[in-house]
Amino acid sequence: MASHPTSLNWVRILVAVVGGYLASFAFLFCVISIFASLLAFQARGAPDQAQIDAFANQHSSWMGSLALFVAAVVAAVWATRRLQPGAAQQHGLIIGCGLGLLAVLSAVIFGGFDLVDLLVAVLTAGAGWAGALLGQRFPGRKGA
Repeated sequence: MASHPTSLNWVRILVAVVGGYLASFAFLFCVISIFASLLAFQARGAPDQAQIDAFANQHSSWMGSLALFVAAVVAAVWATRRLQPGAAQQHGLIIGCGLGLLAVLSAVIFGGFDLVDLLVAVLTAGAGWAGALLGQRFPGRKGA
């Protein structure tokens, strides 16, 4: 195996990391908004804020983590589909690590860091790597 340095497409990596994180956050926001809307329709008026808070507190951690894993895979597929296999895996791992780092930083800033957050970060890095492997199986159009 040749050990030559590959050039990294940092713009594509940055777009994938920021886009993946924003997409996972938007998914969580939409789910909680839909729940609040359903409560409003049931109450035929303003929804009960305590029920919305309870739903968000109970489900946001696992839904956010799941959305982050899916976003890492999708972002890595998008970013690596036209790269050579070695470079693609490197890009995917960097994307997964970037998303995991953002998850850890948000946990530290907004609610305290624990071992579950570390596990989410490691699994997100793995999801980015897996997304790179998928991106190589389904390459994009050449010249696009």
